Order: sequence, then C-alpha cells, then structure tokens
Amino acid sequence: MAADRRRPQGTGSVYQRGDGKWVAQIDVGWTEHGRRRYARHTCRTKKEAQVELKKMISDRDKGVTTIDPRTTVKTWCDQWLETCQHRLSPASAAKYGACVRKWIIPTIGRKHLSQLTTRDLDKLTTAITDAGESPTTASNAASILRICLKAAAVAGHTVPMPILLAPLPRHAPSDRQAIPVADAGRILLAAANPQTWPPLPPRPKAHTAAYDAYRGELTLRATDFTRWMAALLGGIRQGEALGLEWDRVNFDTHSIDVSWQLSTVKPDTYIPPHIEIRRLHGSQILKRPKSSSGWREIPMVPWLETAMLDWKTRQPPGPHDLVWPGRAGQPANRFEDLQAWKALQRIAGVEKVSTGAPFVGHEARHTTVSILTELGVPEPVIVAIAGHSSIASTRAYQHVDLTEARAALQRVADRLQITA
Repeated sequence: MAADRRRPQGTGSVYQRGDGKWVAQIDVGWTEHGRRRYARHTCRTKKEAQVELKKMISDRDKGVTTIDPRTTVKTWCDQWLETCQHRLSPASAAKYGACVRKWIIPTIGRKHLSQLTTRDLDKLTTAITDAGESPTTASNAASILRICLKAAAVAGHTVPMPILLAPLPRHAPSDRQAIPVADAGRILLAAANPQTWPPLPPRPKAHTAAYDAYRGELTLRATDFTRWMAALLGGIRQGEALGLEWDRVNFDTHSIDVSWQLSTVKPDTYIPPHIEIRRLHGSQILKRPKSSSGWREIPMVPWLETAMLDWKTRQPPGPHDLVWPGRAGQPANRFEDLQAWKALQRIAGVEKVSTGAPFVGHEARHTTVSILTELGVPEPVIVAIAGHSSIASTRAYQHVDLTEARAALQRVADRLQITA
C-alpha cells in the first residue's frame, strides 16, 4: 500500500497559483461563521514559501499573530479574489475581479488595510465618475470594496470601522420602465404576423451599428414569435428563455418549468462544486437560477400554449432540444437575441417616448409585473410568476396554486387584447 504523502493536520501547506507564484498557508482557527480561517503569504519560489511556512507555524505556536498589519489593499484583494473563485459563480467572480483590477487596485491598491479611511472610499468614487462612468458603477464598486474589506476583517486583518460603516454612493436613477400596454400589444401583433414585415435590408459593412441591426433582423426571422410571447405573457428572463428545453414545457399541466438558464462560461473556467451546471456547446452552459425564487413553474395561458404546441411540431430537430435555439440548433447568441428584440420593436413602430430608444429585454418583465399589479393581482401570485427574490423572502409564493397564477396571466392576455 502506498504511503500517505499528505501533511499532518495543522502543519499548513505550500501550493503554486496560476500566475506562477507560491503560497504558504496555515490554519489559524475559525471565523465567526464557523468556517476555517487561513493565513497566507505569497512568495516567488517554492523554497521561499517552505521557509515562510515554517516561520508562520512557529509564530502561530508561540501565539504571535500571522496577520501582517502592513498588508496592502492589493495584496489582500489578490488573496480574496482567489477565494471568490471557489465560492462564487463564475459570473460573480468575474464581475468582482474586473471591478477590483480596473478600479480598486489602481486607485487605493497601495494603501495598507489598517490605514484606510472614508477619504479612500471618496477617492474611489471620484476616480470612477471622473472617468465618465455612471454613479451606479461607482456605487457597485464601493459595494464590492466593502464586501472585500469585511472579508479582510473576518480573516483577522485590521480594517478601520469608519470605512466599513460609511454610506455607499447612490445609484443613478433607473430609466427602465414598463412597456405601455398598447405598445406591448403592437409588438405581439407584429411578432405573430411576419408576412407583414418589410423585406430584409441589404447587408451593411461589418462591425457597424447598421450591421448589428442587420444581424438582429436575421435572428428575428429565424426565431419563432412564441419567444416574445413568453417574455410578455410570462415574465421570462432572456437566459431562462434561451435555456428552455422542450422536456420542461408540460402540455399536460399547461405550464413551463423555469429551473435552468443559459449562461456563458469559458471551458477552462473553474466551477465551484456547489454550482450545478450542464455544459451544452463550447462556452454555453445551463445553470440553475441564482435564487430559490427564480426556480419556478409558470402557467401557460391558452393562446401561448396553442402557439407553443404549433411551434413544437414545426421546429427542426436540434442536438439540445432547446425551444428557441440559434443556428444549427445550438444555444442562441444573447447579443443577437437582444438585437432581434430591437428589430421587432422597429417593425412594430415602438420606442420609448422619452428617448426614442428601444425597450431592453428586461422591460418585458416589467410590463408583465406592471399589468399584474395594475389588475390588483396579489403579491404572492406576482412573485410566483416573475420570481422576484426581493419579495420572495416571505416564502409566500410557495403556496400559490398554478390555477390561480394561470388566471392572473389570462387577465394579462385579456389586457393585451390577446385571444386564443
């Protein structure tokens, strides 16, 4: 039997990071949440890391702290981002990493954690807004910095309380709005009558706004109109729609099971074990919704169910059995799907009155929720249909019967003047 080459418990470890540097790590106890707390030192070579590990173990055994008060924001951020990759979804880890590397490290990366003040938070906010970014970007960056610093404090670093308690910058006012009922009706009418659409324009020069619009026109003509019906009659998000498979469209219970959504993750990206995914093609994957409220069952009103059943009989077979696939049955491109949504609005003659811009896809969900609210539908029913986690914390949505939710969506169809 081969000898066990693992280190005895409590003697730490030495490992190499993806950037080639070596890390000495030891266990220094437990966090307030009952998780292991580790102290780490980064070195250039394996030998240096091994020497540092012996020193760290010696200091720990003598009761000397292994947390360096001179640790800079950059040093801690590098360590923290590494743990984020093992704890967060790839999308969240990438979002945190992009913000830290673009804004936090260049702005305050050289400051010691123990010397941070609220002025450093103001400096970060000013750097972002002076670069022409919105207050929302500044607020999001400040929020990520706070999460990062709280993790540093939990790990045993000294982080001044004022910067942890300072108010975050305000978000910019949102310009998202519900699509007016008359406009939503025109969009659905245009989607259901492609024979009335104007001819496809000539192909413009690539890498231009006109070419993006042309791609949208092509995608629109290849996408069944039930794609847009589901968005407006069911409040289905883009990722949920593009990741929907036929075995989750139940014509016996007249419902759609929204339990997976399409996402993009590079093939070599680390996926934490607690995140459930199914890889489809290349970087395209299916993943579970990020919150329990997103995992839901949406009833189909008769008009939508009839159209879905008709589309199923007409759709060419594909490798993944997706309801609204892209080319050759592979997962649809999210950008092209968005351009198709904009093209449909141009054909329907719909735009925002205030700006003349098209409505974004998420505003179709706003429309569903807005009409349900206008009709006096109880809040738990709206939660069950749209999957709003901010409301769903009451868990009341669990008790909504499908019949009740279907009746609510039928009222939305009636409001849009849709009949079977």
